[in-house]
Amino acid sequence: MSGRLVLAGTPIGDVGDASARLGRVLAEADVVAAEDTRRLKRLTSELGIQVGGRVVSYFEGNERERTPELLEALQQGQTVVVVTDAGMPSVSDPGYRLVAAAIEADVDVTADPEGHLISRAAALDIVGKGVDDFSPAFRAEVLRDFPRHGLSSEFLTCFQAQADRKANSSAARAIQTGLATRIAANPLDVATP
Repeated sequence: MSGRLVLAGTPIGDVGDASARLGRVLAEADVVAAEDTRRLKRLTSELGIQVGGRVVSYFEGNERERTPELLEALQQGQTVVVVTDAGMPSVSDPGYRLVAAAIEADVDVTADPEGHLISRAAALDIVGKGVDDFSPAFRAEVLRDFPRHGLSSEFLTCFQAQADRKANSSAARAIQTGLATRIAANPLDVATP
């Protein structure tokens, strides 16, 4: 029996931006893996949300060690929710190792909230789609404050591994249709003057 991994977006700034579904997801979780448990406690307190399961820390410093424990919970049929300080897990925060491990173990991975925002963020982050919607000054500021740290190559490595394991998967189709070229052309990975 396989559980479910949920990547739950948290508000960036205004707590009122939290979705109602976020409250339900946190209340129904068996395990909540939080980048900062203190911030999660503040968030849930302000929203009047009671976390249903146990809360564990899951941040850059313990991600490698904590991932097998969380994967085991998933394989035992539990629902594991990953939240970061603000924004979407695994975009520029902890989570990608657990997502890759879950996919490899055939565990369902879902995301909350609004899928179009996640798709937009991933398309922007991975291949630079829509990057021209933001001013060069804003892009430079974001890249200065949140360096890429090899995100694109890590993402491509995960996709390639999935494509190698499952020849008929969406990952395989993405590789076959030039994902590597699109990633290499991402303006966010090109050094800015």
